[in-house]
Amino acid sequence: MAVYKRGGTYWFTFVFCGRRIQKSTKQGNRKAAVDIESAHRTALAKGEVGIDPPKKERRTIGELLDELKTNYEQDGKLSPQNKSLVARAKQDFGSKLATELKPEDVEKYIQRRRGEGARNSSINRVTEILRRVYKLAGITAPPMEHLSEKDNARQGFFSEAELAVLISHLPADLQDFARFAAACGMRKGEIAGLTWNMVEGDELRIPASICKNRRDRVLPLTGEIAEIIERRRAALPREKNGTVQMPEHIFHRDGAAVAELRKSWQTAAIAAGLGVMICKKCGEQGPEKYCEKCKRARKYQGKLFHDLRRTAVRNMVKAGVNTQVAKQWSGHKSDSMFERYSILTTDDMREAAKKTEDYRKSQREKIVAIAAK
Repeated sequence: MAVYKRGGTYWFTFVFCGRRIQKSTKQGNRKAAVDIESAHRTALAKGEVGIDPPKKERRTIGELLDELKTNYEQDGKLSPQNKSLVARAKQDFGSKLATELKPEDVEKYIQRRRGEGARNSSINRVTEILRRVYKLAGITAPPMEHLSEKDNARQGFFSEAELAVLISHLPADLQDFARFAAACGMRKGEIAGLTWNMVEGDELRIPASICKNRRDRVLPLTGEIAEIIERRRAALPREKNGTVQMPEHIFHRDGAAVAELRKSWQTAAIAAGLGVMICKKCGEQGPEKYCEKCKRARKYQGKLFHDLRRTAVRNMVKAGVNTQVAKQWSGHKSDSMFERYSILTTDDMREAAKKTEDYRKSQREKIVAIAAK
């Protein structure tokens, strides 16, 4: 609830069923205005009054984005990624009236972001959010180009040596978090959402509510994954009488779910020699997060947490795991997305050539043996 004064009159605003309600109380007394707001909210809840059609021509894109954020919250879809995208779109377009956004405004935005070094995929995610809010509000969106994302797939992955070094530099409460991601390829948000009530015997039953593809799945607790879960269980805090204090989440930081690990990750990657901080203006690299020469913040470049997911998929492919089984492990929905994570290196190609050569050699030997008979 928010009651505020405009001129000599109090207005109120709140979100109801995904719609922003904003009205004048026609009162100069704040207490009377609060009572009117409360009565109107109650009447809405009881269905005694309807919601007036919004004045679309006066709504800003920022207001539409607020409504989308509310919808995400109600549907349980306000992931850190969606929250960040809404914030980014609001930063870039929030003050603009929805009906005044022109195609040339979007084109200028695209060119500016490209000049800043943004990837086409990053720009597309913001324009997709814009299309979504216009559709939600029932307003025709201006044409927005969908930029090509061909060759946009990242190729980063970890060798076992790199993984061991990086994990050694992570804080203790994030080390098993990273090991788990490298073992099964699960997304960061899904791992953060794992709770102890999902563990049933020797299985981990993951509900669709925390899965990006909205499909529940079951992972057997075996090998390294089982070892990680047992280690997490053994590390549960205990009271003086020996009673276990059971936190809700399997992986946590001081009892709370792992929400943000970007800074810890970057610090560890830089210490492990797997990342650097780069000034986008002068290109100078270093471990410091601020460029004294250009007086601006540097940006991280190096191994990403998501590279653990690619690492897990690559290892499954190289181990000969059936694609459909591997997709169940990692939570990939389509074959095309899974194949993007099946990263090949020169060594892989060299190994394939060697196997092919050995096979052809064995076939030639058979021919020679048959001819000799």
